[in-house]
Order: sequence, then structure tokens, then C-alpha cells
Amino acid sequence: MLKTAAASPTPVTVETLEARDRERLDRAKAIFARLEALRGPFTVETVLGPLNEMNVELGNINSEAGIYTAMHPDKAVRDTAERISRETIDFGQSTIQSRALYEALGQVRSDDPLDQRFIELERRDMKRAGVELDDADRAKARELRAKLTKLGQDHARNIRDDTRHITLDSTAELEGLPADYVKAHRPGADGKITITTNPPDMQPFMTYAKSERARQALWRERQDRAKANVQVLQELTKTRHELARLLGYPT
Repeated sequence: MLKTAAASPTPVTVETLEARDRERLDRAKAIFARLEALRGPFTVETVLGPLNEMNVELGNINSEAGIYTAMHPDKAVRDTAERISRETIDFGQSTIQSRALYEALGQVRSDDPLDQRFIELERRDMKRAGVELDDADRAKARELRAKLTKLGQDHARNIRDDTRHITLDSTAELEGLPADYVKAHRPGADGKITITTNPPDMQPFMTYAKSERARQALWRERQDRAKANVQVLQELTKTRHELARLLGYPT
């Protein structure tokens, strides 16, 4: 009996990713608008249910965008995923600073201990996010968090985009590696074999290669990546401290 080959998944493009996650974000924003406009009754069904649906939409965006930002081979898709993720995170930060939602959660009553725990943790996180601050300070906290999101993405991108490599003089230094790995790493025209710090190259090499010299050289190359992150980390630390002080923490 002939078997039909499984259909190949549709390739992810800038357009498909943008359309799918834009639809998710629009749904999340519509749910949030209804929650902010709610004037009662404040119940599990009217508050917790929609809030969970909104968080599912945001979680789905960030999960997908996070994978494509880190792993998609097309830079345009990576950049789009990064932008969508940043927009989604910024929107999420605005939701946890909503006084209307904070007050609505405080009025929900439920005998279910899971509901009670959810309300407790959600209101705690909103308070830590500055929901009780005045309008000006809430806006400042959102500004600082948006800056932290951008800096965090810069930090990850600097590491991801700085691919280093070592060269091996002969196939002898591939001893210990599986045959398919050796086959995929043939010597170039100069007789050298290139091993990069990209995970599909590096992880098997660090796990199986018997050449201590080569493993050590590759490890050093990996550790020396993204020197621009020294400045990024300084700015991250400074911004985190500013946000902490705004929220009432000493450091």
C-alpha cells in the first residue's frame, strides 16, 4: 500500500510571522480593553478568565518570537521576531500597571485556593511593577522597562551574531567525532578544517573531540565573543538600579 508523504510545514516568512503574531497581539489588546472598561461584576468569569486568555496570547507570541529570534536562518525573520517580541513585552508591562485591572482583581471572590493564589500573585507582581505609583512615575517605570527590554535584546544579539571559529590542521583533530560530523567538516582548499562557535558545530565538538588543544581553543573563542556587551551590561546595571530606586528598593 502506498503511503502519502507528510506535507512539509509552511516556511516561516516575515509576512506569515507578522500576520500571525499581529493577530494574537490584537486579540490580547482587545481583551485588555474590555478588562479595563469593566465596571462589574468582578468575578472569576469576568476577570480571571479573560486575563488568562490575554496572557495565553502574549505567551504564545513571546514563545514563537523567542525561538525565531534565536534560531531562524533568515535575518529578516529574526529582526521581525525581535521587534514583535519587544512590542509584546512592552504591552505586557503596561497591563501589569493598570490600576483598573489591579482594583478589579482585588474585588474578585472565589473559594478555589488556586484562584486565590493566582489573584495574590498577580496583584503582588503588579504592585512590584509600580501599579500604585502616580501617573508620572508609572510612565517612567514603563520607559525604564522598555529600555531594559531593548538592552537585553542587544546583549543577546551581540552574542548570537558574533560567530567565531578555529581551524584544524588535519582530520586527526576530529578524532572522536561521529562519522556524519566528520563528513560535514571536510578540509578546505587550504587543507584547513573550520569549526565555528555555532551550537551545531560547537556542542558535538566539545562533547566528543579528543583533541584537548582544539577544544580549549574553541572554548576560548566562544568566551571572547560580544565585547560590545561590556558597555551594554554597564547600561543594564545602571537602568536596573534606576528602576529599583523608583520602585522603592535601595538597589
